Amino acid sequence: MIKPIGYIAAPYRADTEAEVAANIMRAQEAEDLLASHGIQVMVPHTQSLLLDPCNERGDDWWLAYTRAMAKRSQFLVRLEGQSEGADEEVRDAMLDGRLVFDGVQDCIDCMAGTDGLYEVFEVDTPEDAIRISAPTVTQAKQRYLTATKQSHDSFMSLRTRRVG
Repeated sequence: MIKPIGYIAAPYRADTEAEVAANIMRAQEAEDLLASHGIQVMVPHTQSLLLDPCNERGDDWWLAYTRAMAKRSQFLVRLEGQSEGADEEVRDAMLDGRLVFDGVQDCIDCMAGTDGLYEVFEVDTPEDAIRISAPTVTQAKQRYLTATKQSHDSFMSLRTRRVG
């Protein structure tokens, strides 16, 4: 049986070389943790580092390249941090009906088949949280958007907390 291949969607670009290096390391650490649970993912951060260390191809070329790579994955793992490119990859995946996991632990929980009870709420209104049973944070968010008839554009602004 062929295992599904995921994709790490996370910040890469930054103001300093040290911040870029930290973003690459964070993506590699996520890959290592997922691999330790038997979950295979592509990490575009390491490809750009090896193929174009001086960024001679430019940001537009890399954004198009990694976005095409993301479209070939069966699921995405979105790591924290501001990234227009990663947000676009998440939107593409959701439109294509692919799973988007809200971080490494969300992906691990889903692959392990762990069910949980989550409170899902808008950033500014945690007192209006809705309790939703789902195997992952991502699915809880998607069920919240369906229940409240909101656009999937609101997905990244939702917050969750596990309550059971």
